[in-house]
Amino acid sequence: MSAVLANDLPALHETLGAGILSETEFRGETTLSLSLEALPKALALCKDKLGYELLLDISSLDHFGDDPRFEVVYELASLDDTRHLRLKAKVSEDESVPTAIHLWKASGLA
Repeated sequence: MSAVLANDLPALHETLGAGILSETEFRGETTLSLSLEALPKALALCKDKLGYELLLDISSLDHFGDDPRFEVVYELASLDDTRHLRLKAKVSEDESVPTAIHLWKASGLA
């Protein structure tokens, strides 16, 4: 984990608290699994306060047969490419994922 990202994690934990369900690191990349309710706050904090200017990707997984069935994944990075963060949240079939278009216009493009 980069030292800069390590400095961001306390702010995320302080702000999101129990909204962070798990934290993993694999090959230098940090992933936070969040409750769906914590996702909008996490995205806003990353963009507005922590300097993750780039939304690299939004993807989803279909865990057919599980409940919640879906999982949305956001890949964030800083412009200088010193920090990378993955945020994930599980989504049931009857739930909606809050928009992030007010943070990154590209999140609304098809």
